[in-house]
Amino acid sequence: MINLIEVNASNQAQTIALYEESFPDNERKRWETMEACVSKGTMKMYVIEKQNEVIALAFVILDDAYLLLDYLAVAKAYQNQGIGS
Repeated sequence: MINLIEVNASNQAQTIALYEESFPDNERKRWETMEACVSKGTMKMYVIEKQNEVIALAFVILDDAYLLLDYLAVAKAYQNQGIGS
């Protein structure tokens, strides 16, 4: 079974690893910057977990007028299975 949940202390290390392997340095925001946005309520960071393994992530920016999908990644072993659809 897969679950969509927010990034938390128990899945943060796996989430950072997937984020770093999925996007080159020049396309990534600093993790601390995104955490500050989450704290301010301007960003949400979600993961899809399967048996306590992070298999995908989706980070969205929130504003009064829009919602922007900022990052979307699926672990290589789980790509082409419709998870990012």
